[in-house]
Amino acid sequence: MTTTLLAAIDLDLGSHKLLVKGTVVLVALALLGGFGRAVAVFFSGRIGQAFAWAAAGVVIAVIIASGAGIYMSVKRSADQTQITTGQYGE
Repeated sequence: MTTTLLAAIDLDLGSHKLLVKGTVVLVALALLGGFGRAVAVFFSGRIGQAFAWAAAGVVIAVIIASGAGIYMSVKRSADQTQITTGQYGE
């Protein structure tokens, strides 16, 4: 019984760490892509588009990070209460 419980806890912590690492990688790629494109456009002389690409990279990174945070919060609530999001209206 104890071994099963520890294995389940370890599996849950591992999936949480994997989700965090995946989120960090996606946010870093979004920022690198947005700022890389902004630098390329900046050196071609289009400063307005450079700011737009940099802002787009930041917005995409924020959407990814906030989506992961919301997912983890909802998952933790559903795990603790055994109520899924579809059951709130019932």
